[in-house]
Amino acid sequence: MSRIEGQSQFVSISELFRSTFRLYQDHLSLFWKVIIPVFILSLILDISYFSGIYTLFPNSSWEVSTAIGLTVNTDLTESFNFQFSSFTLIFAWFSLSLLTLTTYKIYRGNDVSMKAIWKITFDKKGTIFGTCILCIGAFISFLVVMLILSGLIDFTIIIFTFFSFLIYFGVRSCLVHQCIMIEDLSTFKAFLRSSEMVNGNFLKFFGRLFLLAWVSSLILNLTLAFTFCILSFISTDFVPIQEAITSEKFLTLIYGIPISFQSNNLNVSVGNISLGLSEFPGFWFITVVTIVKTFVYALLIPLWAILTTNLYIERIERREVNSETQAEVIETQI
Repeated sequence: MSRIEGQSQFVSISELFRSTFRLYQDHLSLFWKVIIPVFILSLILDISYFSGIYTLFPNSSWEVSTAIGLTVNTDLTESFNFQFSSFTLIFAWFSLSLLTLTTYKIYRGNDVSMKAIWKITFDKKGTIFGTCILCIGAFISFLVVMLILSGLIDFTIIIFTFFSFLIYFGVRSCLVHQCIMIEDLSTFKAFLRSSEMVNGNFLKFFGRLFLLAWVSSLILNLTLAFTFCILSFISTDFVPIQEAITSEKFLTLIYGIPISFQSNNLNVSVGNISLGLSEFPGFWFITVVTIVKTFVYALLIPLWAILTTNLYIERIERREVNSETQAEVIETQI
């Protein structure tokens, strides 16, 4: 089991992460079998997209970074600019649903059939992607409002407000996959249910999620940094980013979670080292970076599914214990 049975309170952070890694280790092959088709498709689409841009848009600008991997800016017209990073995040969202159901079945001691997991998840694909679109829409809407108010409010306040909203919304919606896959709720009801379950324990949820976010970002940063350093020995085009990584800037990667913003008099960037490329990267470079990034995501996504499912089960069991206690009190009074 991934946690202490019968626990009615939140387990400590250390115990939660030990149990999370222990369950991951015990069922590593199962988790990877469940999600490997998703990330193979993601990998194919990423490489195909970048290759298409490589061929069709010679004026595109390319950037590599330890937090994102490879990004391409495509000037389609004089007034419209399209920026793309990766399909990986979209497929990671779908993978969370697959792995949430897998983790829950493992915890309950049920037989885990890959075919059944995929069938149940695929049947809920509309709800799963609906929640993804809703999240994106909420962030974009809030950002637009902040930009509209930027002429009236101090920039520092805008930045603080945006990151506060980002954290608040992220924590409140952290159990949405469990509410969809386990409780079979619709998109809006899943968000409401997730928010309800976080009530009264926001800081506990935030602390655990923040720690995993830091660990995940640190692993991605260090893995891509190492990859860029290796590639710099193959092509001199990447020597500048290798020099940046091996300089004092390396310390910024320890911050883990990338934060970057700039205004007229303020430019802050931590948790990331990036470099604009002077010319097109080769197809081999696109392939290597995409494979490495996709592999890291595939490695980390199960940890998020296990951790959040444990938090979900703890809340469910805690409420059941509280309900039983309340019933016993009422029975005694009667």
